Amino acid sequence: MSTTAMISALAGAIGKIQQAKSRLLSDYSYAQHQTEDRLLALSQDPRNERLLEQIINPDTGSPYTDSQIQQAILNAEIRASEKDLLLQHAFGASLEELQENINPATGIAYTEEEINQALANAELRGDIEDVEDRLYQMSLDPRNERSLEHIINPETGSPYTDAELQDAIANGEARENERIADEAAKTAKEEEERIARIGTLVPTGTDSHGGRYAGEPLVVWTPPDQLTPGYDSLIVAESVVPFHAAVLEQFPDATAGSNYRDLETQQYLYDTYGPYNPNTQTGAALPGTSNHESGLAVDYSIPQDDPHAYFAEMRDYILQNVHPDANVIIENNTGLWHIHIDFPPTEPVFS
Repeated sequence: MSTTAMISALAGAIGKIQQAKSRLLSDYSYAQHQTEDRLLALSQDPRNERLLEQIINPDTGSPYTDSQIQQAILNAEIRASEKDLLLQHAFGASLEELQENINPATGIAYTEEEINQALANAELRGDIEDVEDRLYQMSLDPRNERSLEHIINPETGSPYTDAELQDAIANGEARENERIADEAAKTAKEEEERIARIGTLVPTGTDSHGGRYAGEPLVVWTPPDQLTPGYDSLIVAESVVPFHAAVLEQFPDATAGSNYRDLETQQYLYDTYGPYNPNTQTGAALPGTSNHESGLAVDYSIPQDDPHAYFAEMRDYILQNVHPDANVIIENNTGLWHIHIDFPPTEPVFS
């Protein structure tokens, strides 16, 4: 966004603030609000009573007094209630429905006048935060320094003083850092949930392979609920682990079984079931040529009620969303239908 456009957007937001008919807390402070919100959260558990007395008041630099703690908690409750009212209003709640909420300041249901005041307060705080966030973004470019000097402080109607500008930019920066932290926490939680679904990956070294890709690292993969009975873990080439993870996440009814095989195991299967026949889809690959020997293939046990339909769905998904060069076939060389998948040892083509 250009400087001109950013200043124009700021002017629009400030105009809304100046038009709002509501009480404006002159000591608006991100740090103060964050501390009050923390006090409210801690107050929900009686075991935190002693901890509340140790929280530092950003305004004074000293621990809160008992009366300050109670006021801070009430402030946080009021803001939370006003924000909730604004959300209800945005989703179409009627005045009568909004008046069913309890006003923390009075302990009884909101009056119509209090509802209007609360909605204006919540909107105003959002507008102030928008101005501060934009000020922070402008401050990242030194070329905007002179422009910042002309921005009007919505609380005073005059240009920001140096101290006010620093506070506003600090508020915007703090919110940006919080958003980044929240996003990182969300990503970490999603990864934790993904691991809970598909298991963990543990490197096993670089000399475990046979076949064409001897020396490629192996990974022990242990999805707790998606291993075929009789198998304790999966061992697949590290380069194709993401492919197999995507398959099992998309098809929770499938379980993974036969995967990495050494040359001796492949020889046993070849001797037992005979050479692989692509027409009957039975038998085993010639020892030394199977992708199972390289950790690049896994056989998935699938529901037996309609295995061909399940195979068609899995094959189409893999080729369209996982890897267009995957080899996906259905086999019945063990008495039960299963799907054999192997991939080239490359990075995923699709996201």
